Amino acid sequence: MKGKFSVVLNAHARSGDQVIDLIRERWGEAAKEICVVESVQAFEKAITSAKKDVGTLIVGGGDGTIRKAAELLLGTDTMLGVLPLGTGNALAHELGIPISTADAMTFLDEQAVPAKIDVGRFNSDVFVNVATLGITSKIMDIIANSPKGKFGRLVYIPALFRAVRFAKSFRIRIESEKEALDLRAVQFVAASSQQHGGPFRVTESASITDGKLSVYVVKKGDRGSLFRYGLGLLFGRHTELPTVWSAELSQVQITLSKTGRFVLDGDAVKAREAEIRVEPSSLNVLVSPESAASKKA
Repeated sequence: MKGKFSVVLNAHARSGDQVIDLIRERWGEAAKEICVVESVQAFEKAITSAKKDVGTLIVGGGDGTIRKAAELLLGTDTMLGVLPLGTGNALAHELGIPISTADAMTFLDEQAVPAKIDVGRFNSDVFVNVATLGITSKIMDIIANSPKGKFGRLVYIPALFRAVRFAKSFRIRIESEKEALDLRAVQFVAASSQQHGGPFRVTESASITDGKLSVYVVKKGDRGSLFRYGLGLLFGRHTELPTVWSAELSQVQITLSKTGRFVLDGDAVKAREAEIRVEPSSLNVLVSPESAASKKA
C-alpha cells in the first residue's frame, strides 16, 4: 500500500476476534488508526472520520460489512481494501484477495493494485455483489444457523439444496429497456458482480466492470425443475435451463404482488417495488493484478 491508511474492523465478523491481535501486531505502527467497532453507528462514524484523513481504508468484515463501507465511500477518492472476515467473502474472491487473514494482509501490503468497480443500487441502498429474492434468501437463513467457522464456504452447497427443497413462489413484474415480464418465480437475482449466494456464478457473462447488471429469474416449476436449477447453479449452467430467464441490463424495475424480503450482500431489506441499477466504475478498490477488475484499471 502506498500512502496513509487506516483500518476499521467489525468485531462481530466471523473471524473478528481471532485477528485483532494479528492486525495490531502487523499494522499497529504503520496504520494511522485501527478501529474495532461493535455497532453500525460506530462503524459509520469510524468510516466517515477515516476517509477524511487517509487515501486507503482497510475494512475487515463479511460481505454485509463491506457493503456498508462501500456505501460510505462511493464516489470518493478513498481506496477500499477488503480484509475478508466473513463466510462467503464474495467480493474478496472476485477481487483476488486471499481469504487467510495473514495472506490478505501481505497481499494488501505488497501486491494489490488500484482499480474501479461497478456498484449496484437497490432503490437508495448500495450493494457490491447482489440483490436477490427467493431461494437465496432461504440460503441466508440456513447459513445463519450453520457452523460457519468450521466449514466456511462449504456450508453453501447443502444450504442451496435445502433452500431449493422448500422454495416458495412469488408473483413478480419485471420491466427493463428490453421487455416487460409478469410471472410466478422462486428466485430473482440482480448482480453487479460475478458471484452470488456464496460460490455460485450469476451468469456466464457477468462482470464487475462491464457497467451492467446480470439479472436472472427462476420461474415456478415442479420439484424436478428446481433441483435441476440447483445442479445447474453448481456448474454455472443454470441460465441454459428453459425455466430460467436472464439478461444483461443497465437497470430494471421490479414490482411484487406483496412485500418481499430481499437480500443485499447478506443483509435483509424489505420492499414491494424497487428500481435496481448499476453505477459503473464508481468504487475505488485494491485488487489482485491477476483479477478481471485490474484489466480495466
